[in-house]
Amino acid sequence: MKKVLIASVTLACTLSSLQNVSLADEASSLPAAASTSISTPATNNTGTTTSLVNNNEGKENALASKENKPESKSVENYDDACTDIVTTTREENNVSLKARMEASNGTDSELNKEKTKSPYNKAHDHTNPDYEKFYGAGDMEFNYWTNKSAKQENIRVNFATDYKIDDAKLEVGLPYEDLNTLITNGKLKISNASKWLTERYYRNESGYDTIDPNVIPDYVIEANKIIFDLGKLEARTGGSLQFHRTFDTNEEFNNAIKDTKATAEMKGKWNFDNLVLPGNSTVYKYKINETKESNIDENDYKSRQKVYYNEDGTPTKNGYIVGEDISIVKQGKDGACDIITVEKKINDKVNLNASAKIDTRLKDYSNNGYTERIINPNNHSITTETEKKAAEKLSGPGNLEVHHWQDGSNESTKQQHWRFVFATDYAIQNGKITVKLPYELKDNYTIEDTTNWLVNRYYPAVTGKKFYSDLNLVNKDTYKSKIQIDGDNLTIDVGDIPARTALSFTVHKKFATPQDFSNDIKEARINVSGNWRLDEKYIKLPTTKIMHDIKCGTCELPNIPTPNRPVPNKPEEPKNPEPNKPEEPKNPEPNKPVEPKNPEPNKPVEPKSPVPSKPVPNKYVPGKPQVTYKKTKVSENSLPDTNSSIWSLGAGGALSLALGFVLSRKKKQDK
Repeated sequence: MKKVLIASVTLACTLSSLQNVSLADEASSLPAAASTSISTPATNNTGTTTSLVNNNEGKENALASKENKPESKSVENYDDACTDIVTTTREENNVSLKARMEASNGTDSELNKEKTKSPYNKAHDHTNPDYEKFYGAGDMEFNYWTNKSAKQENIRVNFATDYKIDDAKLEVGLPYEDLNTLITNGKLKISNASKWLTERYYRNESGYDTIDPNVIPDYVIEANKIIFDLGKLEARTGGSLQFHRTFDTNEEFNNAIKDTKATAEMKGKWNFDNLVLPGNSTVYKYKINETKESNIDENDYKSRQKVYYNEDGTPTKNGYIVGEDISIVKQGKDGACDIITVEKKINDKVNLNASAKIDTRLKDYSNNGYTERIINPNNHSITTETEKKAAEKLSGPGNLEVHHWQDGSNESTKQQHWRFVFATDYAIQNGKITVKLPYELKDNYTIEDTTNWLVNRYYPAVTGKKFYSDLNLVNKDTYKSKIQIDGDNLTIDVGDIPARTALSFTVHKKFATPQDFSNDIKEARINVSGNWRLDEKYIKLPTTKIMHDIKCGTCELPNIPTPNRPVPNKPEEPKNPEPNKPEEPKNPEPNKPVEPKNPEPNKPVEPKSPVPSKPVPNKYVPGKPQVTYKKTKVSENSLPDTNSSIWSLGAGGALSLALGFVLSRKKKQDK
């Protein structure tokens, strides 16, 4: 379901700031590469933001933050107002991972009539062609078995999620009545098998965390449903809950297992922190009076990287570059206005970057010298004011940075060390890692896999939790062995990268003799590319579409009256003229009056059926305006149409008066 909101008020912005407009007001936009001005979480809430720009504010813009707005194009500084009507459409943000089971006579043949399977769970047999039709952003399926001697029927629900879910609730529909009484009397018991799920069923191959395996989550009962409150589920978290129904007699047991049906569904809200969602779009439809300069440049709409300035004044850029497609289409004219549409749509391209310099002149140089990086609370401590300011500028959908140190000073460097650190909070397809070193790797170098150190020591030390899994273990691969070296370039074709995984390797370069790098400070770079795994077949995203209808100046063509056709000074002569000779009438009888028939002189003719004089009311009284009332459906808390029309006329009149005053003033100035 879509939520649509149209701004009901049109506000003015200056034409001079027209091309300062930022298009990165997509929902879920974050302090990353996008030049964000309207930041809206990816939820099912709706809303719009409109602002009034004062001409005296100069560089400030109603729709773009001063810090991240695109550079201004040169536009003539007219005072004509622009109106902007904003329409925002948001997709519902609902999690729905489902399963449905049917069993007959105690057997589980073709048990799951409906289920969900994650393409990133390595415990599944992905060679099975039927699995693809069940693919989704997590797991949901049933297990079933019976124990005849114990007169017991058992239903197990296994679940897992690839992405973070807020307010997660698991709803399980069971084939029994009066669940409260059954639980109270011990005839229906619930157990937690989450540890069994990840360690045995998944064989420790998925890299999933589990919900707490030692407790039964809080739950409520509604009819034949048990609803478990799981709170917040981090990405790649799994769990398993079991339901054991014991019957008093064999007859009850045999009747019950003849036809067993159950359902399960995970509900909640997807949480896409630090990621600008593919599919988000902003459209600006301009109507600009042709007398104004209306050139629009694609570069004005591209996102700008945020920059954090360290305590020593050195800059660090945010390395998260949001993939975006920008199109500019001229669609013709509306009266005197050019119609130009600019659309900015977020695509699924992954473009993550990091770089660092080794410069021993910097204070604590191994913890400074970062020229580009990406961080967030899952991989860095963000508690102090300095850390919060850094995170505000450098946040992104994971972690990418270049740790760096060396043996010796700039003037006498014996060995340099570059540790490339990468973690992603979201799944990536076609992943590729590219490293650019400051020198070719021909000899005297080693490459060390440092992923275990990263996920088991570094991240827990700085965040207090173990959040990421080792990509080598999850994908059952050894990526160090896949590194390709070409001069000063290193590449790794990783392929699929599951959410919440990490990888790290370190290049150690030793020099035969100490090197003087004081005038040649070395820098190394890393880039991660690919596609975010967020396609519609896999997950339904809570995307947002924003439409701006902008009108600058009047689109009405000038109303120039058409002059009357000129009359020539020389009169047109009639055909066959007979000057000075009057036309003689036929059968003239001069000086003889024509007598009327039956005349009655001096006697008035009386009218037939005379009507006495009676006043008739006027339908229109001069000097008093007519008022026509139309049938108007007035809803509660709404104004009659007459008031709305009067307000609109007043606003238009005010705009016309203001425009006339400005133009007359400009003419005087031009003289």
